[in-house]
Amino acid sequence: MVAGKNYNLQTKLWKLASKGNYKVFGSSVAAGLTRYVTCVGVIQDQGGMASAGSRVTFCSAAVSTLTSAGHVSATAKIVVGIGSYLASAGGAGVFEKTVILPSGAPNTEHPLFTVAASKFFSVALASAAGQSVACEVFAQWYDM
Repeated sequence: MVAGKNYNLQTKLWKLASKGNYKVFGSSVAAGLTRYVTCVGVIQDQGGMASAGSRVTFCSAAVSTLTSAGHVSATAKIVVGIGSYLASAGGAGVFEKTVILPSGAPNTEHPLFTVAASKFFSVALASAAGQSVACEVFAQWYDM
């Protein structure tokens, strides 16, 4: 362990139930600190349609509400896309899909991205048709 390093990892799981839905992971980052995001994931709900997928954007925004697709795009850190489910020959589909970043184990020494002081770490489900199937999202981070 490195002296003075914060190993108090925070983890949060949210459900994004409808297109354009967004959530904020906790409050804004405290003054003098940086939020280090070490892992993000998206789990597409069962029951997705064959013609639709999920596009989720993890953001660092100055305000707690993501008001438009343009605002989400302008504050994006990572975008995770899951395509439509795969229908089998018998008509049944493989519904649930999961994307986790990084693909290996999370590494606190090499975070995926950072969120600056006074910013909000948020996540948004796309509002565009074909990209807004309900999903669960999670993230792991620490502040230092």
